[in-house]
Amino acid sequence: MISPPDSMGFDLQPVSFNPANGQVFGALIYIPVMLVCCVIFSSLALSLNWMSIGIEYDFEDSNEDDLRVEFDDSLSERETYVKVGSESQRITESNDELEDEGYEDTVSQKVTLKVITILMIVFTGIAVILSLAAFTNYFPVVKIMTMIVWIIAVLSIAQIVIFAAFYDPFAGTVEDEEDSSDFECEGEEQPSGFLNIYAEGTTDCTIMGEDAEVAVTLYAGVAFWFAAVQMILVIVAAIMSTVYLRKLGSQGFGDVKVFQTY
Repeated sequence: MISPPDSMGFDLQPVSFNPANGQVFGALIYIPVMLVCCVIFSSLALSLNWMSIGIEYDFEDSNEDDLRVEFDDSLSERETYVKVGSESQRITESNDELEDEGYEDTVSQKVTLKVITILMIVFTGIAVILSLAAFTNYFPVVKIMTMIVWIIAVLSIAQIVIFAAFYDPFAGTVEDEEDSSDFECEGEEQPSGFLNIYAEGTTDCTIMGEDAEVAVTLYAGVAFWFAAVQMILVIVAAIMSTVYLRKLGSQGFGDVKVFQTY
Protein backbone atom coordinates (compact mmCIF):
# COMPACT_ATOMS: atom_id res chain seq x y z
CA MET A 1 0.00 0.00 0.00
CA ILE A 2 1.30 3.52 -0.86
CA SER A 3 1.95 5.63 2.19
CA PRO A 4 0.38 9.07 2.45
CA PRO A 5 2.64 12.01 1.58
CA ASP A 6 3.14 12.94 5.26
CA SER A 7 4.78 9.62 6.02
CA MET A 8 7.26 10.17 3.16
CA GLY A 9 8.64 13.33 4.77
CA PHE A 10 6.76 15.81 2.58
CA ASP A 11 4.62 18.54 4.05
CA LEU A 12 2.68 20.97 1.82
CA GLN A 13 2.26 24.22 3.67
CA PRO A 14 0.43 27.30 2.38
CA VAL A 15 2.59 30.34 1.98
CA SER A 16 1.05 33.69 2.83
CA PHE A 17 0.79 36.32 0.11
CA ASN A 18 1.96 38.77 2.77
CA PRO A 19 5.65 38.11 3.34
CA ALA A 20 5.65 41.00 5.77
CA ASN A 21 4.69 38.65 8.60
CA GLY A 22 7.58 38.65 11.00
CA GLN A 23 9.54 41.17 8.94
CA VAL A 24 10.88 44.51 10.10
CA PHE A 25 9.74 47.36 7.85
CA GLY A 26 12.66 49.57 8.85
CA ALA A 27 13.25 52.42 6.41
CA LEU A 28 10.01 51.70 4.53
CA ILE A 29 8.11 53.46 7.33
CA TYR A 30 9.77 56.79 6.53
CA ILE A 31 9.33 56.70 2.75
CA PRO A 32 5.63 57.80 2.60
CA VAL A 33 6.37 60.58 5.12
CA MET A 34 9.20 61.93 2.94
CA LEU A 35 7.07 61.65 -0.20
CA VAL A 36 4.22 63.60 1.39
CA CYS A 37 6.74 66.33 2.29
CA CYS A 38 7.89 66.28 -1.34
CA VAL A 39 4.33 66.89 -2.57
CA ILE A 40 4.02 69.86 -0.20
CA PHE A 41 7.38 71.33 -1.23
CA SER A 42 6.64 70.92 -4.96
CA SER A 43 3.27 72.63 -4.50
CA LEU A 44 4.98 75.55 -2.75
CA ALA A 45 7.63 75.74 -5.47
CA LEU A 46 4.85 76.02 -8.02
CA SER A 47 3.52 79.27 -6.54
CA LEU A 48 6.39 81.03 -4.73
CA ASN A 49 9.31 83.09 -6.07
CA TRP A 50 12.23 81.30 -7.71
CA MET A 51 14.46 84.32 -8.23
CA SER A 52 14.80 87.83 -6.86
CA ILE A 53 16.91 90.57 -8.45
CA GLY A 54 17.62 93.98 -6.98
CA ILE A 55 19.16 96.79 -9.07
CA GLU A 56 20.09 100.08 -7.43
CA TYR A 57 21.05 103.18 -9.45
CA ASP A 58 23.05 105.70 -7.42
CA PHE A 59 23.29 108.89 -9.55
CA GLU A 60 26.28 111.16 -9.10
CA ASP A 61 24.10 114.22 -9.63
CA SER A 62 22.63 115.03 -6.23
CA ASN A 63 19.56 116.51 -7.93
CA GLU A 64 18.68 113.11 -9.39
CA ASP A 65 16.68 110.81 -7.16
CA ASP A 66 18.20 107.37 -6.68
CA LEU A 67 16.36 104.55 -8.42
CA ARG A 68 15.81 101.01 -7.15
CA VAL A 69 14.19 98.22 -9.16
CA GLU A 70 13.36 94.76 -7.78
CA PHE A 71 12.20 91.75 -9.77
CA ASP A 72 10.54 88.70 -8.20
CA ASP A 73 10.07 85.79 -10.59
CA SER A 74 7.66 82.92 -9.95
CA LEU A 75 6.77 80.27 -12.53
CA SER A 76 3.54 82.05 -13.51
CA GLU A 77 4.29 85.75 -13.22
CA ARG A 78 6.80 88.50 -12.47
CA GLU A 79 6.39 91.19 -9.86
CA THR A 80 8.36 94.40 -10.38
CA TYR A 81 8.87 96.95 -7.64
CA VAL A 82 10.16 100.39 -8.65
CA LYS A 83 11.13 103.11 -6.19
CA VAL A 84 12.28 106.61 -7.21
CA GLY A 85 12.99 108.88 -4.26
CA SER A 86 9.93 108.64 -2.03
CA GLU A 87 7.61 107.35 -4.74
CA SER A 88 7.12 103.65 -5.48
CA GLN A 89 5.10 101.40 -7.73
CA ARG A 90 4.51 97.64 -7.86
CA ILE A 91 3.62 95.93 -11.16
CA THR A 92 2.57 92.29 -11.63
CA GLU A 93 2.87 90.76 -15.11
CA SER A 94 1.73 87.33 -16.26
CA ASN A 95 3.82 85.10 -18.51
CA ASP A 96 1.70 86.13 -21.49
CA GLU A 97 2.46 89.79 -20.83
CA LEU A 98 6.18 89.05 -20.45
CA GLU A 99 6.12 87.18 -23.76
CA ASP A 100 4.48 90.17 -25.48
CA GLU A 101 7.27 92.38 -24.13
CA GLY A 102 9.91 90.18 -25.78
CA TYR A 103 10.88 87.84 -22.94
CA GLU A 104 9.66 84.74 -24.77
CA ASP A 105 12.78 82.70 -23.99
CA THR A 106 12.39 83.43 -20.29
CA VAL A 107 8.74 82.41 -20.45
CA SER A 108 9.72 79.19 -22.23
CA GLN A 109 12.12 78.35 -19.39
CA LYS A 110 9.42 79.10 -16.85
CA VAL A 111 6.95 76.82 -18.62
CA THR A 112 9.52 74.01 -18.71
CA LEU A 113 10.11 74.31 -14.96
CA LYS A 114 6.36 74.48 -14.35
CA VAL A 115 5.66 71.32 -16.38
CA ILE A 116 8.43 69.45 -14.56
CA THR A 117 7.03 70.57 -11.19
CA ILE A 118 3.49 69.44 -12.09
CA LEU A 119 4.78 66.06 -13.30
CA MET A 120 6.66 65.66 -10.04
CA ILE A 121 3.51 66.36 -8.02
CA VAL A 122 1.55 63.76 -10.03
CA PHE A 123 4.24 61.08 -9.84
CA THR A 124 4.87 61.75 -6.15
CA GLY A 125 1.16 61.40 -5.41
CA ILE A 126 1.17 58.00 -7.13
CA ALA A 127 4.34 57.03 -5.24
CA VAL A 128 2.68 57.94 -1.91
CA ILE A 129 -0.19 55.53 -2.63
CA LEU A 130 2.22 52.79 -3.69
CA SER A 131 4.41 53.38 -0.63
CA LEU A 132 1.41 52.65 1.59
CA ALA A 133 0.59 49.55 -0.44
CA ALA A 134 4.24 48.51 -0.15
CA PHE A 135 3.68 47.67 3.53
CA THR A 136 2.28 44.35 2.27
CA ASN A 137 5.87 43.64 1.11
CA TYR A 138 4.42 42.49 -2.19
CA PHE A 139 7.51 42.57 -4.39
CA PRO A 140 5.95 43.97 -7.63
CA VAL A 141 4.42 46.90 -5.72
CA VAL A 142 7.72 47.77 -4.04
CA LYS A 143 9.49 47.46 -7.39
CA ILE A 144 7.07 49.80 -9.20
CA MET A 145 7.22 52.28 -6.32
CA THR A 146 11.02 52.29 -6.44
CA MET A 147 11.03 52.93 -10.19
CA ILE A 148 8.61 55.85 -9.85
CA VAL A 149 10.58 57.40 -6.99
CA TRP A 150 13.75 57.28 -9.11
CA ILE A 151 11.86 58.97 -11.97
CA ILE A 152 10.87 61.73 -9.54
CA ALA A 153 14.49 62.04 -8.42
CA VAL A 154 15.66 62.47 -12.02
CA LEU A 155 12.99 65.13 -12.65
CA SER A 156 13.96 66.91 -9.46
CA ILE A 157 17.64 67.00 -10.39
CA ALA A 158 16.75 68.25 -13.87
CA GLN A 159 14.60 71.00 -12.33
CA ILE A 160 17.43 72.26 -10.13
CA VAL A 161 20.03 72.12 -12.92
CA ILE A 162 17.80 73.92 -15.45
CA PHE A 163 17.15 76.76 -13.03
CA ALA A 164 20.58 77.10 -11.40
CA ALA A 165 22.62 76.81 -14.60
CA PHE A 166 20.42 77.97 -17.47
CA TYR A 167 17.60 80.23 -16.26
CA ASP A 168 17.84 83.75 -17.71
CA PRO A 169 15.24 86.25 -16.43
CA PHE A 170 15.77 88.65 -19.36
CA ALA A 171 16.09 86.36 -22.40
CA GLY A 172 14.31 86.94 -25.69
CA THR A 173 14.02 89.31 -28.60
CA VAL A 174 13.90 92.24 -26.18
CA GLU A 175 17.70 92.00 -26.02
CA ASP A 176 17.92 92.86 -29.73
CA GLU A 177 15.31 95.61 -29.55
CA GLU A 178 16.83 97.56 -26.64
CA ASP A 179 18.41 100.91 -27.49
CA SER A 180 21.86 100.67 -25.90
CA SER A 181 22.63 104.36 -26.62
CA ASP A 182 20.51 105.38 -23.62
CA PHE A 183 22.18 102.89 -21.29
CA GLU A 184 25.94 102.35 -21.47
CA CYS A 185 28.20 100.72 -18.91
CA GLU A 186 31.96 100.64 -18.66
CA GLY A 187 32.26 96.86 -18.74
CA GLU A 188 30.23 93.82 -19.71
CA GLU A 189 31.25 91.86 -16.60
CA GLN A 190 28.58 89.67 -15.08
CA PRO A 191 27.88 89.81 -11.31
CA SER A 192 30.19 87.48 -9.42
CA GLY A 193 28.64 84.61 -7.51
CA PHE A 194 27.48 81.02 -7.81
CA LEU A 195 25.18 80.24 -10.75
CA ASN A 196 21.64 81.59 -10.20
CA ILE A 197 21.79 80.92 -6.48
CA TYR A 198 23.59 84.10 -5.46
CA ALA A 199 25.47 86.84 -7.31
CA GLU A 200 26.32 90.49 -6.84
CA GLY A 201 28.27 93.14 -8.68
CA THR A 202 28.80 96.89 -9.12
CA THR A 203 29.61 98.90 -12.24
CA ASP A 204 29.57 102.50 -13.49
CA CYS A 205 27.01 103.35 -16.16
CA THR A 206 25.64 106.29 -18.08
CA ILE A 207 21.84 106.40 -18.12
CA MET A 208 20.15 108.99 -20.31
CA GLY A 209 23.31 111.11 -20.09
CA GLU A 210 23.53 110.83 -16.30
CA ASP A 211 26.43 109.00 -14.60
CA ALA A 212 25.48 106.46 -11.98
CA GLU A 213 26.86 103.58 -9.99
CA VAL A 214 24.75 100.47 -10.58
CA ALA A 215 24.69 97.72 -7.96
CA VAL A 216 23.07 94.38 -8.84
CA THR A 217 22.12 91.61 -6.40
CA LEU A 218 20.64 88.29 -7.48
CA TYR A 219 19.59 85.41 -5.27
CA ALA A 220 17.46 82.31 -5.50
CA GLY A 221 14.00 82.66 -4.00
CA VAL A 222 12.31 80.52 -1.38
CA ALA A 223 10.73 78.29 -4.05
CA PHE A 224 14.19 77.17 -5.18
CA TRP A 225 15.13 76.15 -1.65
CA PHE A 226 11.92 74.18 -1.25
CA ALA A 227 12.78 72.44 -4.53
CA ALA A 228 16.34 71.77 -3.33
CA VAL A 229 15.17 70.22 -0.05
CA GLN A 230 12.60 68.22 -2.01
CA MET A 231 15.35 66.91 -4.29
CA ILE A 232 17.37 65.70 -1.29
CA LEU A 233 14.34 64.02 0.28
CA VAL A 234 13.31 62.21 -2.89
CA ILE A 235 16.87 60.96 -3.54
CA VAL A 236 17.06 59.62 0.03
CA ALA A 237 13.63 58.00 -0.42
CA ALA A 238 14.77 56.41 -3.70
CA ILE A 239 17.92 54.99 -2.09
CA MET A 240 15.99 53.64 0.90
CA SER A 241 13.38 52.09 -1.38
CA THR A 242 16.08 50.46 -3.51
CA VAL A 243 17.80 49.01 -0.44
CA TYR A 244 14.49 47.62 0.81
CA LEU A 245 13.68 46.18 -2.61
CA ARG A 246 17.01 44.35 -2.71
CA LYS A 247 16.38 43.07 0.79
CA LEU A 248 13.06 41.58 -0.31
CA GLY A 249 14.69 40.06 -3.39
CA SER A 250 17.47 38.47 -1.35
CA GLN A 251 14.86 36.89 0.95
CA GLY A 252 13.06 35.30 -1.97
CA PHE A 253 10.00 37.54 -1.95
CA GLY A 254 10.41 38.32 -5.61
CA ASP A 255 8.59 35.16 -6.65
CA VAL A 256 5.56 34.55 -4.43
CA LYS A 257 3.95 31.10 -4.79
CA VAL A 258 0.75 29.63 -3.42
CA PHE A 259 2.34 26.41 -2.12
CA GLN A 260 5.91 25.61 -1.29
CA THR A 261 7.32 22.10 -0.68
CA TYR A 262 9.65 21.53 2.29
